[in-house]
Order: sequence, then structure tokens, then C-alpha cells
Amino acid sequence: MSAQQDIDEAGKVLARVKQTYDTASISFHLKYTYADADQPNTVTDSLEGDARLHGNNCFMTLGNIIFFRNQTYNISVFKEDKLMMLGRPSTLSRQMQLPSDQISAALHQAGVTTCRLLRHQKQTTIIFDYPPDSPCLQMQISIDEATYLIREVITKIRNPLTQENQVTTPPSGQNIMVKTLFTAVKMEHPDNSFFDEKQFFTREANVIKPAADYADYQVFLASPNI
Repeated sequence: MSAQQDIDEAGKVLARVKQTYDTASISFHLKYTYADADQPNTVTDSLEGDARLHGNNCFMTLGNIIFFRNQTYNISVFKEDKLMMLGRPSTLSRQMQLPSDQISAALHQAGVTTCRLLRHQKQTTIIFDYPPDSPCLQMQISIDEATYLIREVITKIRNPLTQENQVTTPPSGQNIMVKTLFTAVKMEHPDNSFFDEKQFFTREANVIKPAADYADYQVFLASPNI
């Protein structure tokens, strides 16, 4: 394929992916691993959890943190700190939670320089390269063409602790590889009760009362119009 054909084809595939995540009810296990990009098999840290998505709704546990989003509220629960943050949904909160929107945000912010498509059996891997001075250097997205669900995302980023943004090839240890693996992926029957904010809190007049499971949590209002 030519470069333009690759870009056009990648756009079509990602449009199908976005349509799937926007309309289906999906659950999956996800695991983030972190490594030096020059030593990708040596994992330095990891984080994992489970998620369920339905359109704009999201319920995700990641380590000791719960992220919840429905049409009305955006909720973050920090179990170790016994803190619950309530806000209104926003474009930013959606991008922080939904795989297809995370990818879309990264593609628009960094400025892709080249794009390649690799196909093996029924899996398509799209590889985006970015300018050498960009925070994101490369993103690889592996997609199951039978379902148009994301199976793996590998992102190479510049180490944020680096003092200078070099335009030449960085030394070992300057780049970080973040791998996100999606497993146990299932299409679920829609269940609106799964995304009911009452499992976190209820209202009594203008008073917000944490649900029984979070009775000893401090509630912080992240938006003025809660």
C-alpha cells in the first residue's frame, strides 16, 4: 500500500472500531505494563482491572480506583484515601476512559507523520509514527477484524522526567513503552442498572449521601452544578 492508502484504510478501520464501542455493550479485563522501550520484555511496573462499557457509559476498576460515568455523572472513587469525587461528564473524562477515544485523542494531539498497516490472519495492526520531538513517538493498535474490538495498544512515549526534548535518537532509558492488553473481551446484554449512580450515592434534598458501601468516604464535588 502507498502511504495515503494506508492512512485512508486506517481511518476506515478506526471508524468501525469507534462505531462498535459507541453502540455495543462490552466488558473486558485490561492490563497496563510499563517498560524501557529498549528493554520491552523487562516490565518495570503494571496495573490491571476490569471494565464494562455501553455507549458513553463506563464502569472501570483499575487497581484501587473506580472510574464511573453515565449520562449525568462522572465519579472517581479512591479506595485507599476513602475519597469520592463527583463531577459532570465531559469530553475529557470520556477520553480518559474509553479505549477508542483515548486513541482518537492521541492521534489528533500528536500529529502523525507516517502510518502502516499490518495484517495477519484476522488481526490488523495499525502503526502510527510521530515526530521525534513529540511526547508520543509511536502507537501500535491491534484490532480483531471479526469484531472490530481492540486487543492491544502499544505506545512509545518520551520519558516525562527527561529535561530536554532531543530531536536526535534518545539514549537508552529515555523512552517508555506502555502496553495495554485487553483480554476476556465479551459482548454483553445492555443493563442500565449497571450504570446507576445510586450504587455510589443518593440525594436527600440538596444533600449528597454516600451509599452504604462508601458511608465513611469523604465526598468532593468537582463541578459546581452537582
